[in-house]
Amino acid sequence: MPSADDHREFVCTPDARIGLRTAFHTDVEAFDIRAGTRISVTKTIFSWGGRRLAISDDGRHFIAGGWENKLGGGVACYEVDSGRLVWHERRLSRSQRLRYDPVSDGWLASLDRGGTHVLNRLDGQTLLRMPGAILTADATSRRYFLERKRWIDVVSASDGARQFRVRPPRLFEWRHPSDFPPGFPSATRVSTSPPPGRDSHDYGYFGVKHESLTAQHLLVSVACGPLLCFSAADFTFLWQLEPDLGAHFLRIGASPRMDIGWAVHWSFSHGGPTELWTFSLDSGTLLNRTVLREEKGAFHWDDAVFCADWLLCGDVRIDLRTMERVAQK
Repeated sequence: MPSADDHREFVCTPDARIGLRTAFHTDVEAFDIRAGTRISVTKTIFSWGGRRLAISDDGRHFIAGGWENKLGGGVACYEVDSGRLVWHERRLSRSQRLRYDPVSDGWLASLDRGGTHVLNRLDGQTLLRMPGAILTADATSRRYFLERKRWIDVVSASDGARQFRVRPPRLFEWRHPSDFPPGFPSATRVSTSPPPGRDSHDYGYFGVKHESLTAQHLLVSVACGPLLCFSAADFTFLWQLEPDLGAHFLRIGASPRMDIGWAVHWSFSHGGPTELWTFSLDSGTLLNRTVLREEKGAFHWDDAVFCADWLLCGDVRIDLRTMERVAQK
C-alpha cells in the first residue's frame, strides 16, 4: 500500500480536500488530506509512467490509466468512496496524460498515438477527439490547451477548432553539450531553430514540464529551459524566468490574488537541492528561493501539487502564505 513517503503519483481536488496516491503497483489510496484518514484502497489498472491518475473536482470519481499490464490497460473510472469500477475502456490504450475536464464535467485522456479524447464521465465514451496532448482546460472560456511538438494549441471545447497557436519566443540561450562545465551530462537547452553549423538533433524541442493558467496569465515550464509567461487574453509573450544552468522547473502554481507564482526548481544535470522559487506574476522577478530537499533526486517533488494556497507533496504540506511546513499524517 503506498504511504506518504513512497508514492510516485499524487493528485487531489482543487480545494485540497481529497487526495489520491499510488506507487509502482496498481493500488490507489484515497485519503482525507486535512484529517489524514484513509477513505479507500482500490486495485486499479494503473501503471506508472506519464500522468495516469486524475480525480474529479467534486471528489466522487477518479480515473487511472495503464500502458500494458495483466489487468488489461486502457483507462478505467472508479468511485472514490467505494472503489467500485464504473467503466473500463481498453480501446484507450497506452494513455500518457489524464485530466479531469471542468468544461464537460468529464475526463481528458491523451494517448501515446491517438491524440486527446474528451470522455463522458459516467460511461467513458469519446465526445471529442483532438490532436496533441492535453495540458489544461478552462471552463470559463471553454477552451482546451494542447501540447504539440513546437507550440501549444488553444482550441474550442465545442468543436476542437484551433483559436490560437502559442509559440515559444526566440529568446532562449542555446547550449550545446560542450558548453556545459565538466561533469554535466549531454543536456541541451531549448531553441526554436538550430544555430549555424549544428544539426537539428543537437537541440531540444518545446517540451512542457508543467503549466498553470489564471485569468491573466498562462505559465509554462519548459523541459531543460525557462519558465515562460504569456497573456491569457491574446497569448502574447510577456516574460521568462531562467533556471540555474542544468536545471528546470518541475511544477508551477500561481495566486493572482497575491500576485505571486511558485515553481519547484530541480538541478537535473548535477544534483543538488530541490528549491521552491517565488516570483512576481506581473514581471517574473524572482522574489525568494527556499530549499525543499537537500539531497539529490526529485521523485517526490515531480508529483507536487499547488492548490488552495498549499504545496502538497508526499508527507509534507507547505502553507504558501507563510512558507510553514506541516507534516502529513
